[in-house]
Amino acid sequence: MKGHVRAQMNRFAKWLVVLIGLLALLGAASPVLAKSASKAKTLRVIYTTRVDGQMNSDAKGRGGAAKLAALIKANRTDNTIVVDGGGFGNGLLNAAVYGEVGDPWSLMGTMGYDAALQTNDNRFAAYSKQAKAVKTQKNQAPKIVSRSAPSALEKQTERIAVFNKGGIKVGVMALSSGGSFWTTAQQARQDIARLKDNHCDVIVALSDLTDSQNKTIARLNHRINIIVDGRSGREIDDPITAGKAAIVSAGKNGTQIGVMDYRVDAQEVKTDGLIPMGANVKNDQDTADQVGQISAALTQQIDPSKVLAVSQQDFTSKKTRTKKFADNDTGNLVSDAYAAQADGAVGVVAESSLKDGLALGDVTVQNVVDLFSRNSGRLVKLTVSGETLRDFCEVDATIGYLATGRQLYFSGLTYDYAPSRTPFNRVTQVRVKADGKWQAVRANRHYTVITDQGTVQVLEAAPMKIAVKKQKIQSTLGWQAVVSAVGSQSKDGAADLSANYVVTRNAKKAVQIRTVGAYFKNPSRFGVLTYCVAIVVLALIVSVIISRQMKKQNGLTRRGQRGRKL
Repeated sequence: MKGHVRAQMNRFAKWLVVLIGLLALLGAASPVLAKSASKAKTLRVIYTTRVDGQMNSDAKGRGGAAKLAALIKANRTDNTIVVDGGGFGNGLLNAAVYGEVGDPWSLMGTMGYDAALQTNDNRFAAYSKQAKAVKTQKNQAPKIVSRSAPSALEKQTERIAVFNKGGIKVGVMALSSGGSFWTTAQQARQDIARLKDNHCDVIVALSDLTDSQNKTIARLNHRINIIVDGRSGREIDDPITAGKAAIVSAGKNGTQIGVMDYRVDAQEVKTDGLIPMGANVKNDQDTADQVGQISAALTQQIDPSKVLAVSQQDFTSKKTRTKKFADNDTGNLVSDAYAAQADGAVGVVAESSLKDGLALGDVTVQNVVDLFSRNSGRLVKLTVSGETLRDFCEVDATIGYLATGRQLYFSGLTYDYAPSRTPFNRVTQVRVKADGKWQAVRANRHYTVITDQGTVQVLEAAPMKIAVKKQKIQSTLGWQAVVSAVGSQSKDGAADLSANYVVTRNAKKAVQIRTVGAYFKNPSRFGVLTYCVAIVVLALIVSVIISRQMKKQNGLTRRGQRGRKL
């Protein structure tokens, strides 16, 4: 009897041990199960691109910040992150000069954005006032991500930002230019590593790069899940796949939003599409109130619809300008406005700092703003030598000649160039206007040049080092210089602006080289180096030829001597 009881107790003990083991295994597995459950979620990404400061609806009731905010809120869930690919405030004149009330970041906070890309749109680069607004705003601003923020915004911007959206960790990073592409790619890898250290489930990259650069970055970095293309302004209905990333874009002017549902567990897009903004979308009242404040401040300072002058012709468009290496009325107008900022100054503007030309009819402040590209920026005052002035012309006659989208336009300066000469050695003569007369540039004399930040970038990118004595960034933006110059011609807006630009000047004149002496005459410092290298190479070639001939002759001589002995 006792043995039977002891056997039953032993069996009970064995089952108890098994039960305790199972409970222990369940306890150990429960965190894994919980983790799997948390990952088996869908993240919603709402994105906008190239809103370009369109605060108010168009004639068809599309666009406008208040309706955009309403559309965002209507599609938001607990697991939603709202991002902008850059350029949100591109068209806000007040972002440049009207301080806190006109800052675009505060408006984006009211609209419900979580993160936005700080782009290179330097047309509205009053960074000190933007920085102040970011510090003091009443609304919660989005996290501003930037790879290379201006110094005044460095404390307000971040390379990466991390959000928790319904238990999903979302990392946001910037893909923007600011050096070579491979430098950008290297920094992207560093940012991805930091986001992975933060245990992010999904990585969203806000990009100001080109389409091909986005695809290359995606193929090199398989940990990027989503790239928001904030540069092209394309309407991408179905995401473009590159590597393991989905590339998306919601078009221009804020007339629609993109909505993507992303499966975190499978690391794939579940659904994605563009939701257009119809006239039936109601305004978000908080956003509408803030837009009203911005508009009132804008009108009080300067009215973008104010007519500055009248044009009896269409100024040359970008498409036409980039077909030919030559002067045009648009480049002449802007370079003249730059030169007018200082007595006796040379005005220089790059084609890359400009967009389309002015249209026939009234010329308004907004028309002038739209004349400039995103990277034009503030005016820059340079003090350079005559030799450096020639270097500017050499860059134009070589790089601009081959890539007309990077050519330069001058005011107060003309030059002759010979296309048949070697690169960066094509300029044969440079003249500047002083005291109403054209004079040859003297190499050791100092000259004042007024240009913009975008043009300086073009010059700095040239393979030849350009020496600048002094460089000072001005408070005036490029478009403000043109507004001032155009406005000074007509106080009542009645002047015919085009009358001054009916005949396009010929500031860069091609000449033919007919003699050997003319080909080598007046070389640039780069040309001297080229000639020296050519002479050395030629001497080596001649030396090799002579050496071979001597060896051949010696061989023949030795064979002749052996023949005579025999």
